[in-house]
Amino acid sequence: DAVGKANAQPKAIADIYGYYESYYMVRSNGIVAASFVPDVINKLDISNRPWFHQAMHDGQTRVSEPFVSRLTGNVLVAVITRLEENGHQGGMVGALRLEQMLQNVFAQTRGRNTETVVIDNKGGILARHGASSLAPGAFKDAPWLAELEKEPQGFFLAAAGGREAFIAYSRMPGTNMYALA
Repeated sequence: DAVGKANAQPKAIADIYGYYESYYMVRSNGIVAASFVPDVINKLDISNRPWFHQAMHDGQTRVSEPFVSRLTGNVLVAVITRLEENGHQGGMVGALRLEQMLQNVFAQTRGRNTETVVIDNKGGILARHGASSLAPGAFKDAPWLAELEKEPQGFFLAAAGGREAFIAYSRMPGTNMYALA
C-alpha cells in the first residue's frame, strides 16, 4: 500500500547512512505523515521548531541548531527541505545524530595525546570521539572559553581536563558550536 511504501523509503535512507536517528515526511502543519518509526506518525509535531517554519516560509533547505531529541535524548541536527506537489506542501526531514555524524572527523584527527570534541559556547560537550577520556562537563565554565569568541578559529595554551593543553578551535558557521582539538 502507499502508506507502507512511504514509510519504507525513509527507513531505506536511514539504513544506508548510519547517522540518521530518523528520517520522515511532515505535513505543512508540522505533523509527521510518514516515518520508519511508527509511533511518531500522526503524533510527532515539529511545528514549534524555528527551522521548520523557515523552510516552509522560504522554501530553502534549512539546518537546525543542535537540539535534544524528545524521543531518545540524543543530540541531533535536523535538515529539512520543503516539498510541493499538486498544491500540497510539506517537508522531508532528516534528524542526524551529531556525535555519530562526526565520528569520521574524530577518527581522522585523533592521535596520541589528542582529544577532539565539539562543544557549545558554555563548554558543554555535544559530541566527542567514542574513545575520549574527557568527562561530559570537562569544559563547563572554563576560563579560556572567552578566547573562542575572539576569532572564528585559532589556538591557545590553557589548562584543560586537568592538564596544560594546546587547544586549536574552529567555530562552526552560523552556530554556537566549536570543534576543539
